[in-house]
Amino acid sequence: MILFVGNSQGSPLHSSPQPRSQEKKETERTHLDKPGSPQTVSKAIERLKQAVNGNSVVKNQCSVQGRTIEVEESSNVVESTGCALVVTTTKKTSTGNGSLRFTLRVNLADLTMPVSVEPLNTAGCKPERGTLIQVTSRSKPGKTIQTSRISSDIQKTDNQPAEGKEATFRKSLTLFFPDTESAKRAARALERAVAVCGGEEWPDEDDLP
Repeated sequence: MILFVGNSQGSPLHSSPQPRSQEKKETERTHLDKPGSPQTVSKAIERLKQAVNGNSVVKNQCSVQGRTIEVEESSNVVESTGCALVVTTTKKTSTGNGSLRFTLRVNLADLTMPVSVEPLNTAGCKPERGTLIQVTSRSKPGKTIQTSRISSDIQKTDNQPAEGKEATFRKSLTLFFPDTESAKRAARALERAVAVCGGEEWPDEDDLP
Protein backbone atom coordinates (compact mmCIF):
# COMPACT_ATOMS: atom_id res chain seq x y z
CA MET A 1 0.00 0.00 0.00
CA ILE A 2 1.23 3.46 -0.84
CA LEU A 3 -0.22 6.53 0.83
CA PHE A 4 -0.82 9.65 -1.27
CA VAL A 5 0.15 12.68 0.74
CA GLY A 6 -0.28 14.37 -1.93
CA ASN A 7 -1.84 48.17 -3.15
CA SER A 8 -2.05 49.55 -5.93
CA GLN A 9 -2.73 53.32 -6.04
CA GLY A 10 -3.33 55.66 -8.94
CA SER A 11 -0.28 57.72 -9.86
CA PRO A 12 -0.51 61.53 -9.87
CA LEU A 13 -0.53 63.44 -13.12
CA HIS A 14 2.76 65.09 -12.23
CA SER A 15 5.28 63.04 -10.29
CA SER A 16 8.51 64.27 -8.84
CA PRO A 17 11.83 62.83 -10.07
CA GLN A 18 12.65 59.49 -8.49
CA PRO A 19 15.71 59.14 -6.29
CA ARG A 20 18.71 57.58 -8.01
CA SER A 21 18.50 54.50 -5.78
CA GLN A 22 14.89 53.93 -6.83
CA GLU A 23 15.80 54.29 -10.51
CA LYS A 24 18.57 51.75 -10.02
CA LYS A 25 16.19 49.26 -8.41
CA GLU A 26 13.69 49.63 -11.25
CA THR A 27 16.45 49.20 -13.83
CA GLU A 28 17.61 46.00 -12.14
CA ARG A 29 14.03 44.75 -11.91
CA THR A 30 13.43 45.40 -15.61
CA HIS A 31 16.62 43.52 -16.39
CA LEU A 32 15.51 40.51 -14.36
CA ASP A 33 12.15 40.41 -16.14
CA LYS A 34 13.99 39.61 -19.40
CA PRO A 35 15.61 36.26 -20.20
CA GLY A 36 19.19 36.20 -18.95
CA SER A 37 22.37 35.09 -20.69
CA PRO A 38 23.24 31.38 -20.71
CA GLN A 39 25.81 32.03 -18.00
CA THR A 40 23.27 33.83 -15.81
CA VAL A 41 20.72 31.07 -16.32
CA SER A 42 23.30 28.39 -15.52
CA LYS A 43 24.27 30.07 -12.25
CA ALA A 44 20.60 30.47 -11.25
CA ILE A 45 19.85 26.81 -11.99
CA GLU A 46 22.89 25.66 -10.01
CA ARG A 47 21.78 27.77 -7.05
CA LEU A 48 18.31 26.23 -7.33
CA LYS A 49 19.72 22.71 -7.34
CA GLN A 50 21.77 23.45 -4.22
CA ALA A 51 18.68 24.81 -2.44
CA VAL A 52 16.43 21.89 -3.39
CA ASN A 53 18.48 18.72 -3.65
CA GLY A 54 18.97 17.13 -0.25
CA ASN A 55 16.80 19.77 1.43
CA SER A 56 13.36 19.09 -0.01
CA VAL A 57 12.85 16.05 2.22
CA VAL A 58 9.88 15.78 4.55
CA LYS A 59 8.66 12.99 6.82
CA ASN A 60 5.07 12.74 8.06
CA GLN A 61 3.49 10.49 10.64
CA CYS A 62 0.14 9.39 9.21
CA SER A 63 -2.67 7.44 10.82
CA VAL A 64 -4.08 4.71 8.56
CA GLN A 65 -6.62 2.17 9.78
CA GLY A 66 -5.43 2.56 13.35
CA ARG A 67 -1.78 2.26 12.43
CA THR A 68 0.86 5.00 12.35
CA ILE A 69 2.89 4.98 9.17
CA GLU A 70 5.84 7.18 8.28
CA VAL A 71 5.62 8.71 4.82
CA GLU A 72 8.76 10.28 3.36
CA GLU A 73 8.69 12.60 0.35
CA SER A 74 11.79 13.97 -1.35
CA SER A 75 12.32 16.09 -4.48
CA ASN A 76 15.40 16.65 -6.60
CA VAL A 77 16.33 18.53 -9.75
CA VAL A 78 17.90 15.69 -11.70
CA GLU A 79 18.39 17.24 -15.15
CA SER A 80 18.66 20.72 -16.63
CA THR A 81 19.05 22.03 -20.16
CA GLY A 82 18.90 25.80 -20.16
CA CYS A 83 15.61 26.67 -18.47
CA ALA A 84 14.16 23.18 -18.96
CA LEU A 85 14.29 21.05 -15.81
CA VAL A 86 13.43 17.51 -14.88
CA VAL A 87 12.30 17.29 -11.25
CA THR A 88 11.56 14.00 -9.54
CA THR A 89 9.52 13.53 -6.37
CA THR A 90 9.57 10.18 -4.59
CA LYS A 91 7.16 9.07 -1.87
CA LYS A 92 7.67 5.95 0.20
CA THR A 93 6.32 4.50 3.43
CA SER A 94 7.92 2.88 6.44
CA THR A 95 6.01 -0.34 5.66
CA GLY A 96 8.14 -0.87 2.57
CA ASN A 97 5.09 -1.74 0.50
CA GLY A 98 6.06 0.10 -2.64
CA SER A 99 6.83 3.63 -3.70
CA LEU A 100 5.43 6.41 -5.83
CA ARG A 101 7.58 8.54 -8.12
CA PHE A 102 6.57 11.66 -10.02
CA THR A 103 8.69 13.05 -12.85
CA LEU A 104 7.95 16.67 -13.79
CA ARG A 105 9.25 18.31 -16.96
CA VAL A 106 9.34 22.02 -16.18
CA ASN A 107 10.14 25.00 -18.39
CA LEU A 108 10.94 27.80 -15.96
CA ALA A 109 9.92 30.37 -18.60
CA ASP A 110 6.36 29.04 -18.23
CA LEU A 111 6.23 29.73 -14.49
CA THR A 112 5.18 32.89 -12.65
CA MET A 113 6.26 35.05 -9.75
CA PRO A 114 6.14 35.65 -6.89
CA VAL A 115 6.93 32.23 -5.51
CA SER A 116 4.78 31.53 -2.45
CA VAL A 117 5.93 30.02 0.85
CA GLU A 118 3.10 28.65 2.98
CA PRO A 119 2.59 26.10 5.78
CA LEU A 120 0.60 23.02 4.81
CA ASN A 121 -1.68 20.93 7.01
CA THR A 122 -2.49 17.44 5.76
CA ALA A 123 -5.53 15.61 7.09
CA GLY A 124 -4.54 12.54 9.09
CA CYS A 125 -0.85 13.41 9.01
CA LYS A 126 1.55 15.54 10.96
CA PRO A 127 5.22 16.35 10.34
CA GLU A 128 7.74 14.22 12.18
CA ARG A 129 9.31 17.49 13.31
CA GLY A 130 8.76 21.19 12.73
CA THR A 131 6.22 22.41 10.20
CA LEU A 132 5.56 21.22 6.68
CA ILE A 133 6.21 24.15 4.31
CA GLN A 134 5.28 24.25 0.63
CA VAL A 135 7.02 26.40 -1.98
CA THR A 136 4.94 27.03 -5.10
CA SER A 137 5.32 28.73 -8.47
CA ARG A 138 2.21 28.65 -10.66
CA SER A 139 2.20 28.18 -14.41
CA LYS A 140 1.32 30.99 -16.79
CA PRO A 141 -2.25 30.93 -18.12
CA GLY A 142 -2.51 28.22 -20.76
CA LYS A 143 0.72 26.51 -19.67
CA THR A 144 1.03 23.21 -17.83
CA ILE A 145 3.74 20.97 -16.42
CA GLN A 146 3.97 17.50 -17.95
CA THR A 147 4.03 14.93 -15.18
CA SER A 148 4.42 11.17 -15.21
CA ARG A 149 3.61 9.01 -12.21
CA ILE A 150 5.01 5.56 -11.57
CA SER A 151 3.88 3.37 -8.70
CA SER A 152 5.53 0.10 -7.77
CA ASP A 153 5.07 -2.68 -5.25
CA ILE A 154 8.10 -4.46 -3.83
CA GLN A 155 5.99 -7.64 -3.64
CA LYS A 156 5.75 -7.86 -7.44
CA THR A 157 6.91 -11.02 -9.19
CA ASP A 158 8.65 -11.56 -12.51
CA ASN A 159 5.45 -12.95 -14.02
CA GLN A 160 3.15 -10.29 -12.57
CA PRO A 161 4.90 -6.96 -12.22
CA ALA A 162 2.73 -4.72 -10.02
CA GLU A 163 3.75 -1.47 -11.64
CA GLY A 164 1.78 1.32 -13.29
CA LYS A 165 2.61 4.53 -15.14
CA GLU A 166 0.29 7.45 -15.71
CA ALA A 167 0.79 10.76 -17.54
CA THR A 168 -0.86 13.86 -16.09
CA PHE A 169 -0.51 17.64 -16.16
CA ARG A 170 -0.08 20.14 -13.34
CA LYS A 171 -0.58 23.89 -13.12
CA SER A 172 2.19 24.59 -10.61
CA LEU A 173 5.57 23.45 -9.37
CA THR A 174 5.35 22.68 -5.66
CA LEU A 175 8.18 21.56 -3.40
CA PHE A 176 7.99 20.66 0.29
CA PHE A 177 10.44 21.49 3.07
CA PRO A 178 10.70 20.62 6.78
CA ASP A 179 11.47 24.16 7.98
CA THR A 180 10.87 27.78 7.02
CA GLU A 181 14.54 28.68 6.54
CA SER A 182 15.25 26.08 3.88
CA ALA A 183 11.88 26.77 2.23
CA LYS A 184 12.60 30.51 1.94
CA ARG A 185 16.06 29.83 0.58
CA ALA A 186 14.61 27.57 -2.10
CA ALA A 187 11.85 30.08 -2.88
CA ARG A 188 14.42 32.82 -3.47
CA ALA A 189 16.45 30.55 -5.73
CA LEU A 190 13.36 29.43 -7.65
CA GLU A 191 12.12 32.99 -8.13
CA ARG A 192 15.54 34.09 -9.36
CA ALA A 193 15.66 31.20 -11.84
CA VAL A 194 12.13 31.92 -13.09
CA ALA A 195 13.02 35.61 -13.51
CA VAL A 196 16.20 35.07 -15.54
CA CYS A 197 14.35 32.53 -17.70
CA GLY A 198 11.68 35.08 -18.62
CA GLY A 199 8.92 34.09 -16.23
CA GLU A 200 6.24 36.68 -15.57
CA GLU A 201 4.67 38.23 -12.51
CA TRP A 202 1.19 36.96 -11.80
CA PRO A 203 0.55 37.92 -8.18
CA ASP A 204 -2.96 36.67 -7.50
CA GLU A 205 -4.31 33.20 -8.24
CA ASP A 206 -7.82 34.67 -8.47
CA ASP A 207 -6.72 36.69 -11.49
CA LEU A 208 -5.88 33.56 -13.45
CA PRO A 209 -8.41 32.72 -16.18
